[in-house]
Amino acid sequence: MGESPDMRVHCLLSKMNAVINNKHRQAQISEDRLQQVHKFVNPVKNIFKKLPKQLEWKSFLVHDLPLMIEICNNIREISLKNQLNKSKLKAISDIKKHPIT
Repeated sequence: MGESPDMRVHCLLSKMNAVINNKHRQAQISEDRLQQVHKFVNPVKNIFKKLPKQLEWKSFLVHDLPLMIEICNNIREISLKNQLNKSKLKAISDIKKHPIT
């Protein structure tokens, strides 16, 4: 399911998102899968509602989580220590990926 906590979160949120999207498209979904999603959707929504700055879990899955997974540990530690926002973190990550020569 994922070796690290961030990868497990990504996997679980992605599965929830897939089931919800399939349900909206009226695709066939197993009863077990629906029960699993219903078990987790409301708790996940409540967690995101209680954050200091409200965020939709789908937005987190699409925009924030990939950035967190892609950055190296050094940049992650610096961003946490200095409380960098997402745009600053992305800029630093981009510079590391594409250094100026």
